[in-house]
Amino acid sequence: MGDNTPSNQIAPKPAMVFRRPIDWAIGPIRSIAGALIAHGGIALYFGVTCPEIADYVHSSEFQSEVLTDVETINV
Repeated sequence: MGDNTPSNQIAPKPAMVFRRPIDWAIGPIRSIAGALIAHGGIALYFGVTCPEIADYVHSSEFQSEVLTDVETINV
């Protein structure tokens, strides 16, 4: 049977801890990055129309080996 004494067990690694200013800066940086990504998605959603996507797909600038043209436009 195995020996389960504390002498042969490995202690768990402590969690990564940042200094307090860095810790406080991580939250706002991630919030700003998330807001920029969300605004980019909103701009694409309202700025690009289905006919523009269809023209782009039919002009052979975009090719997919998995999706048909109709599926690509719908996605």
